[in-house]
Amino acid sequence: MKITIIGAGNMGGAIARALAVSDISDLEITCTVRSAEKLERLSRAGFIATSDNRAAVKNADVVIFAVKPWLMEAVVRDVAPFMDLSNQIVASVAAGVTFGQLYQWLGGSAVMFRIIPNTAIEVGSGVTFISSCNASSAQRSMVLDMFSRMGYALEVEESMMAAGTALA
Repeated sequence: MKITIIGAGNMGGAIARALAVSDISDLEITCTVRSAEKLERLSRAGFIATSDNRAAVKNADVVIFAVKPWLMEAVVRDVAPFMDLSNQIVASVAAGVTFGQLYQWLGGSAVMFRIIPNTAIEVGSGVTFISSCNASSAQRSMVLDMFSRMGYALEVEESMMAAGTALA
């Protein structure tokens, strides 16, 4: 499975490091960051590291947007033309960004997840709230399983995500 994490800062980096030590087979993780220092650090840790968001999303099975909420629109709109929304899963860890906004910024329908984790996922002790839109039961199970490997994961309705953000 190829996972791209756009914005591998605190939360995106925690997700990447937690995935790297999970027992998910055939896992390839690409992380994007803007800082040369962070690119070097991610490369040394064994990740594919780049500052090119557009290239990073092209062949990913799952694209996780882990940028600050106020940057989401610009970042999503920038990479959307390079994505294959019929074959990729889109996930956002940006607090307050709704499925409606993602739909608009992506320019169409996609399998989408909103994920509210906390940084304790890096050590397998996290609590993650997950909501889905347009996802099959197999896709929902796959994402829930992925985050359950990092601690406790719970699927909730999108309307409960604000409360999950406050708790996380």
